[in-house]
Amino acid sequence: MSADRPKGVRFQSKSLLAVWTIVLCALSLPSFATGQEAAEAARDSSAATDSAATADSATENSVDKFLEGFRLYGSVRAQLVTYEGATEIQGNASRVGFRLTRDFFDSGIQVFGQVEFGIRLMQNFTNFNVSQNQSGFGRLEPGSREDAVYTRLGIVGFDFGGYGILQAGKQWSTYYDVAGYTDNFFVFGGSASGTYTLQSDGGSTGTGRTDKTLSYRNRLGGFGFGAQAQLEANKLTGLGSVGGSAQYQFPFGLTLGVAGNLSDIPEAVSENIRGAEDEGSAIVFGARLERHRFFLAANYSIQDSHDAATVDSITVAYGGQGVEAFGYYEISRRFRISGGLNYFDPDALEPIYPDFRTRNGVLGGAYYLNSQTLVYAEWKIEDSVGVRGQRLPNVFALGIRLDFGLPEMQRNDAPPLRFPETTSE
Repeated sequence: MSADRPKGVRFQSKSLLAVWTIVLCALSLPSFATGQEAAEAARDSSAATDSAATADSATENSVDKFLEGFRLYGSVRAQLVTYEGATEIQGNASRVGFRLTRDFFDSGIQVFGQVEFGIRLMQNFTNFNVSQNQSGFGRLEPGSREDAVYTRLGIVGFDFGGYGILQAGKQWSTYYDVAGYTDNFFVFGGSASGTYTLQSDGGSTGTGRTDKTLSYRNRLGGFGFGAQAQLEANKLTGLGSVGGSAQYQFPFGLTLGVAGNLSDIPEAVSENIRGAEDEGSAIVFGARLERHRFFLAANYSIQDSHDAATVDSITVAYGGQGVEAFGYYEISRRFRISGGLNYFDPDALEPIYPDFRTRNGVLGGAYYLNSQTLVYAEWKIEDSVGVRGQRLPNVFALGIRLDFGLPEMQRNDAPPLRFPETTSE
């Protein structure tokens, strides 16, 4: 008799095997789906990560591209001054600025812009630093000298490399190319060269931070030269001033220079100013010597109808002759002593006091905490007489200055020590 199972039993066994196979397949589907979703999720996550990385890279490139050629600089300054028995905390010509440079297509020419704002940290009762003057009173444009933030410089231009620099806007004049040799005191200075006229920054006469000016400068070996034209539509002639400079730098550190400026005085203005001529003029001769641990500079200026003052409601124009000198010596890599003088002998008419003059000596020093932070002291010893015959007081100033960015772009400042490169005491 056969031992085979009945057909019904064999069918049931196959059916049960099929059922179990289906059940197991059904149970395995969630795991398979989960793995597939995980793989897809991993692919999505990887794509998202790559996208984020690409976005971050694009952002970094955009930031790098924006910052390329962007240079920020500035200086914060405050001081304690004593004079005539009074003591005052003052600001001292703080400023912040930036310069932006871009390539002009692929021509090798660069286009640039520079903006510098003066910041009045506090209202000084007496202003001893003439370089921080604002626009003051111009010939035709009375202006405020009390703005908390004001424009010191505003320039756009082209750098042609070996073919020179052309720029336009409110800028340092070609006259200052030479007069600026001695304008390096921390507080006192620049009062005899004819730079800062009309109680202002020299913007209207074209000798200081001159307004609305087109200039060109170039250098050929040791010889440098510049020319400028001040274009002012508010003046009757449309021409505010013209000027130029020439300098030669010798290999041993000596530089000799001469600069001149001729400004227009419209008849509608000159007829209301005693002693005013049709034109104001100034010429300055300068020399400076810079060696490893010391700096010496001097200039001599001849001015004609270049400045003015008001006494008893009468405005008087005057010229004269001026001498400025400045020097410093580095005692160590952190400590410097300095000194100099300002002397101006005017030829003013009445009602200006007959002995009106600028005559003072300055002694000072500075201690550098690091390359861009210093404590300074200056003492101005006066023998000056004001336009009304008043004697001007001696002044002592003790201050702190915190720079950042680009000291080489800051004019009318004491030159920085060669720090920390200078290692010898």
